[in-house]
Amino acid sequence: MTSPEKLENVLLSVLNSEEIQSATSGIPAQFTVYPESSKQMCELVKLAVADGLTLIPMGSGSRINSAGEFDIAISTSKLNEQMEHSPADMVATIPTGTAFDAAQSALRKHHQRIALDPPVKDSSTIGGIVSTNDWGPLRHRYGTAKNSILATTIVNGDGKIVKAGAKVVKNVSGYDLNKLYIGARGSLGILLDVTFRLHPLPEQIQVGTIRCDSLDEALLAASTCSRLPLNVESVELTKSSDWEVTVTIAGNSETIKIVEESVAENVSWSGESGKSTAKQKVGIYYINASLPRSQLKLFLKSVSYFDSLSLWSLPNVGVCRLSFEDAVQLTRISASVESSGGFMEVEQQPANFHFPRWLITPPGLEWMRRIKSVLDPHEIFAPGILGEDL
Repeated sequence: MTSPEKLENVLLSVLNSEEIQSATSGIPAQFTVYPESSKQMCELVKLAVADGLTLIPMGSGSRINSAGEFDIAISTSKLNEQMEHSPADMVATIPTGTAFDAAQSALRKHHQRIALDPPVKDSSTIGGIVSTNDWGPLRHRYGTAKNSILATTIVNGDGKIVKAGAKVVKNVSGYDLNKLYIGARGSLGILLDVTFRLHPLPEQIQVGTIRCDSLDEALLAASTCSRLPLNVESVELTKSSDWEVTVTIAGNSETIKIVEESVAENVSWSGESGKSTAKQKVGIYYINASLPRSQLKLFLKSVSYFDSLSLWSLPNVGVCRLSFEDAVQLTRISASVESSGGFMEVEQQPANFHFPRWLITPPGLEWMRRIKSVLDPHEIFAPGILGEDL
């Protein structure tokens, strides 16, 4: 790793001193830089290639999760680009350094939205959410970022600006390279902007919570809610001390009667989204698991008796988020996921533990390595952030 003194002098050849910040808590890099133009971004990448430096792209830094250490963290939060919104086409191109909440607020003025609702901090950016492929309850109806992104602009491993996709909803030409950058955590390039397909903002939302006495009862309620002849936005299954099912519906109060007649009469209703349940950080380990839907019930049964376990799931999708305190539980959960034919990601763990991000080898790992070698031939973008050789 380059010495701080030499590295700072190198950075001053591209940026001024106000755009350079020394080591910051929570950012795994010697320096964090805040370029104001895409031209500076390109120059920084070329500089990294020439000097053998490692880079980690970031927005606000709130979503960085890496045990590695890099030379430079490059923030997109100061880029002097503006959001382009075409309400008639229901499309928006948004700079990746834009705060997610600010972008949604601007779109709401036109009764539109990005159909993503990940658990966000005030500073969470568009780029951070796309790079980590984060999501929330709306995944039940709308899928993940890959279902909403139409086009991307990046700085590639040669310091050139590359565009993929098109700013139109109906586009079938060429390879869909956009999906490569979703969830790549900055390992394939620096995202500059993202074009989203937008969706109408519901005029009213009804959120119902059903308390259940058992997992079987909860899964039956969740399945029934998913099949309701309504605009079901999400169906969530949670367990801390008890099992609960939360159903979110786009519609007026008349929908309440349909739910109560079809599912249960003892539903607690509110007019607010239940997405705050999407990320439960009561423990020190936090994992994402994805399983075949046919195996979800067996998996949930196998882990539901663990002490201090908090569980959140979208049963209609087959994904779970779990948080807990005991490292032994991590090993048991991993074995249960693997025996169910699923895979999992270790999203958070104590600083003194170094479990690999992928305890179960994900499908396509070798393809991920090949893609990395082609798009980042100089190995400058966040090496190792997704695992060995990634």
